[in-house]
Amino acid sequence: MMILVAVDGSEGSAAALRWARRFADQMGASMGAVRAWEYPSSAALPGGPSLRGQDEVTAEVTSELTRFLRDELAEGAEGVEAIVEPGVADLAVLRAAERWRADLIVVGRRGLGAVAGRLLGSVSRRVVEGATCPVAVIPSPLGAHEGPVVVGVDGSASAAAAVEWATEVALALSSPMVVVHAVSYELPGSPYSFGDAMDRAGQAIAEEQSRPPREAGVEVRTVVRTLDPRALIPETADELDARLVVVGSRGAGPIASLLMGSTASYLAERCDHPTVLVPRPPP
Repeated sequence: MMILVAVDGSEGSAAALRWARRFADQMGASMGAVRAWEYPSSAALPGGPSLRGQDEVTAEVTSELTRFLRDELAEGAEGVEAIVEPGVADLAVLRAAERWRADLIVVGRRGLGAVAGRLLGSVSRRVVEGATCPVAVIPSPLGAHEGPVVVGVDGSASAAAAVEWATEVALALSSPMVVVHAVSYELPGSPYSFGDAMDRAGQAIAEEQSRPPREAGVEVRTVVRTLDPRALIPETADELDARLVVVGSRGAGPIASLLMGSTASYLAERCDHPTVLVPRPPP
């Protein structure tokens, strides 16, 4: 496994870096840290200050990144590949992830470029939406969570991909898994009660998507409740002190044009636990 963490010198990226180092150690994974920089697009005017060459800027940014790694990780910085990539931050991270064949990208929830009114920074959001591999969004400050891996499922292909990824992690960490399915609300004023049928259908979805990790030897239990998934998943994670929350980046929702599903977006912005968003597999 190759883990690539995006850093920009902010506390949010420092939290992401520290989490990625621990996770890489637990998974026996290699690790790289990528720092993007943008070269001025306009040329210097005659008689004005001259622009530094790309090689000079790259060397300076590499030096800054190396110091940042040592300051945050101390001896843990050994073995972390320092990657400097020119260009707009999100595109630079995605380009580096493709070149290094990253299996997981790690970003802080907030970075230097985040607007104060937004919980998920624009760069982190664009990385999540553009990545072809799972992306972990790390809140800051981050507590020491030691509970199970919690996976949200809805019967979609993205949920199946999330379960598959979470199974690999649970096996590596010898961690139990909790599969969570939120049953849709019953229509108000309906002349018929569909509650029991909906509960049975929801339990069937949870059991079906629990089957692969069980067959792989993971200890699995299910949580099925009639509640909005944006409430049920973080509530379950809080109750169980989940070490990791895993969901598909797109669910079974009806709006195909959305790049990131509403549940995934909500969890990335508000969940107090490390949250991994797994993309839908290619057809």
